[in-house]
Amino acid sequence: MLLPALCIALALLAATVFVLHRVYVRLGAWRFGLLALGLGLLPPVGVAQLRHRFHMQLVPDALEARGPLYVMEDSWGFGPGGNEAGILVFALPPRVASAIERGGTGYLSALPPNADQQRRDWRGDFHDWQPTPVQPDAGWPRNPRSGRLELTDYICAYGFCIDIDPAVAADATRAVNAPGSYHARGRIGRIVVDPRARRVYCFYNG
Repeated sequence: MLLPALCIALALLAATVFVLHRVYVRLGAWRFGLLALGLGLLPPVGVAQLRHRFHMQLVPDALEARGPLYVMEDSWGFGPGGNEAGILVFALPPRVASAIERGGTGYLSALPPNADQQRRDWRGDFHDWQPTPVQPDAGWPRNPRSGRLELTDYICAYGFCIDIDPAVAADATRAVNAPGSYHARGRIGRIVVDPRARRVYCFYNG
């Protein structure tokens, strides 16, 4: 009886984290914190820990990323008809960055899977690592003005845009278009690892 009860409890916890994250993205950090405190749902430390845990699940554990250093997310609506967009930036440890520079796609493709991937669902699960520059496709064509891939074109592809720090957008766009970085797709979103700058970029639309 203990195992089924534990499974149910974990499922309820995962569903609660998902719902709280959607509410957090929709309201923003300070409004979500005020709501949580007002309803007595979570102490301030609990809100921060919940947010951090969810964000770290976007990156494969084996990259040993630190952060996030930057987060910009928003969502519009809930459920199947809702839309969301975001970008997160993480720090890459020097040891891992050096290993990626030496091993390239072979190293990244051989990363061990996340131990808790089933609980994470799509978060942190990326496949088919390729070197940059990212090749344009129907979902992310070259910008007609700049002649290259622009981060904002990908994030705003469905007409839902977020206000990204220009310096962050420039750094991510540079990593996408220049040789020396590596990228992969997930069921939702993309990841770009820039070992020279020791940065990991996760961004999504939908």
